[in-house]
Amino acid sequence: MKAHIKRWVNEKHDVLTASDKKNALESHGGVKGCRVAIVQVDVSAENNSSTNKIPGISLLNNFAFVKNGLRVWRAYNSGLGKVLTYHDLDVSPQQDTNLQIVDDSGPCINQGTVSNTESRRTEIFSCRERNLCAYIKDNGRS
Repeated sequence: MKAHIKRWVNEKHDVLTASDKKNALESHGGVKGCRVAIVQVDVSAENNSSTNKIPGISLLNNFAFVKNGLRVWRAYNSGLGKVLTYHDLDVSPQQDTNLQIVDDSGPCINQGTVSNTESRRTEIFSCRERNLCAYIKDNGRS
């Protein structure tokens, strides 16, 4: 996506707003497998910045999620670490942001498909030409 936007900018277009970015991403047929929309988030639903902070986070280097919280270490694989429970961290969930779509993208042009089929091959490289495969095998080439 960044390369697609850079190409648009190199063609002497400005990308200063969300609408400009949407136009850049949809240019030249768009980015394969991507759809673009401009949305607006209700910022009044954001969490208070004083909550959801880990005390001494700058001293910690390794983290592991455990059942009731977060196990933290100052150095890699040094001792058992310290478990910070979610209750002690006073984690409050994010409220609904009431996301509103301002400008939706058009239909996705380059839709791909996903297949569940598997094909097994006995050779590393398959060869469609029988005579060439026989020649390679007979001469000991791979």
